[in-house]
Amino acid sequence: MIKHKSKLGGGNKDTIPVAQRILNNCAVLEARQGGDPKVSRDQVAAMCGGKTKGFVNALSTLKNQKKQIDIIDKDFMALTDAGRRQAEAVATIGSNREQLEQAKDRVKSQKGKALMDLLADGGTRTRKYIAENIDFDMNAKGFKNLLSSLKSEKIIEYCKDERGEPAIVMCDWLFPFGRYA
Repeated sequence: MIKHKSKLGGGNKDTIPVAQRILNNCAVLEARQGGDPKVSRDQVAAMCGGKTKGFVNALSTLKNQKKQIDIIDKDFMALTDAGRRQAEAVATIGSNREQLEQAKDRVKSQKGKALMDLLADGGTRTRKYIAENIDFDMNAKGFKNLLSSLKSEKIIEYCKDERGEPAIVMCDWLFPFGRYA
């Protein structure tokens, strides 16, 4: 197991270091993709608890010092042979619900968490529907700021529903087992 200064959970000895979790999650995603080594950096980050300073530092160490990760581009990375040998392909996320709960931990606002609950089934909802169900005025600055914040965290995406109305859907990385699973 790789040792790295940054541990999730504030020094708990049973906690898996961030660098090891990056390797493990890359291996899990690679296996789920039928052996395709190119994995989403955002998805790995989310499975590790977000793009924290510890995550960024561990990723840099894995790439530059350990040579266990290749950065393909700004969106994708892959395990090297050395990284694959070090990885423990354990099921770090057991369900879409676990992935959603882990992502919700990154969201501070209760309305943001409520919005995520509305979209937890993987479906598309109109902005109007969401605003009404989380007790916001659709045109309020607070609602727009909430959406902007969740979009920048890559939790939601803007889209159109089947009628062409402006809508919102949760990003694919929140559904590692597929939508509606």
